[in-house]
Amino acid sequence: MIGPQPVIVIGLLIGLGCLIKQTVVFAGLVPLLAALLERDGRRIRVGLGAVVIGALTWSMFPIWAAATGHGSYFWSQQTVSIRRLAGLLQTSGVNVASASPTDQLRRTFWLYSAGYAQVAVAAILLVALVVRSGLITPRRWRAGPEDAVLIAYGVLAFAFVLYSFAFGQGNQQFTSYLAPAAALVSAVALARALGAGSAERHRRRSRRVGPWGGLAVTVALALVVGGGLTWVHYYAAGDDRATAQVAAYVRANVPRCVPINASGSQVRWQAALTQDDVTSYRDGNTALAKGVRLFLLSPKDARYAYGNMSDGLAAWIRSHGTLTFQARGRSSESIQLWTVAGPAVTGVKSPCVSVADPPSRNASAGWFAALIGGYLLAMVAIGVIVAAATRRRRSPVEDEYSA
Repeated sequence: MIGPQPVIVIGLLIGLGCLIKQTVVFAGLVPLLAALLERDGRRIRVGLGAVVIGALTWSMFPIWAAATGHGSYFWSQQTVSIRRLAGLLQTSGVNVASASPTDQLRRTFWLYSAGYAQVAVAAILLVALVVRSGLITPRRWRAGPEDAVLIAYGVLAFAFVLYSFAFGQGNQQFTSYLAPAAALVSAVALARALGAGSAERHRRRSRRVGPWGGLAVTVALALVVGGGLTWVHYYAAGDDRATAQVAAYVRANVPRCVPINASGSQVRWQAALTQDDVTSYRDGNTALAKGVRLFLLSPKDARYAYGNMSDGLAAWIRSHGTLTFQARGRSSESIQLWTVAGPAVTGVKSPCVSVADPPSRNASAGWFAALIGGYLLAMVAIGVIVAAATRRRRSPVEDEYSA
């Protein structure tokens, strides 16, 4: 019999993780895939139940949206996210039509070279783990519990990133999704190569490290040194203050509360330009009609269609505006501030009030907290009740097995 505790705990972790970042759903499928690799029927049922609980937990989000009258807006946004994830809509990443995948990789290869090296090593180790686990051994076709979890995590992480690069929104930063899996697979391989985890092997190898152990240590040191050198070159010694320089210029030369249209991420510029009204219009004429006269422009954002920026908006800014200030940095390449002249504006909201539509007061965070809080309490209560009822029906041997 299956106790409710693992199903509820794992399911809640999956659901809460997806509420924070939906792309972690691939990590939430690790318990189920690991159980399938073990061919363990009990664990498969636990994994399936956890996925169901995770879906119910995530459903608090659309339920809250529907209850506050924003169901259609919620699903329109989720549809965009699903289409981007599936590769049906290209708005950013290596597959966007306005940029070349090879150009993106070439421009940032050395910046991410240490990460690429770690991922390559982890991919080789993952293949070796699959071969040695017994998963593809005739008449066995299963992996042990530890190997199954490692293989499931590694396979799902690599599959997610590879699919994103092939069809979806993958870009160089997506290698961060591989970092935990790559580090875990590499660390376990290093520990096994050095004889860790087995007292007998540890005693046998205590006086010398075998050839595989020496190779593992060499590769690990090379990855650490390579990563350290790239960090020192690009971050410790490199100059990457373009955003800060633009923000300093705006504070010194632009009056407070003047609307400025962002380039790329609006949230990023809201954090940098705290005294100004940061907008995120995708069309120059619309922004002009709303009273915006200052436009930020990063050619990199335009080239890769980051956020609100596009080749069309960049061309409009250049053709209608005058370059006021420019700063260069490693990550942004160039950030420019343009001034666009326009007709007198009437009917614009008062200074220091966002010219964008304000968030709806009906979508109360308090209501969502109450909804998700009540759901969590209900799930805990159900788990306690079912566990108590199940324990009364089990024998001591069954309880020991379930534990």
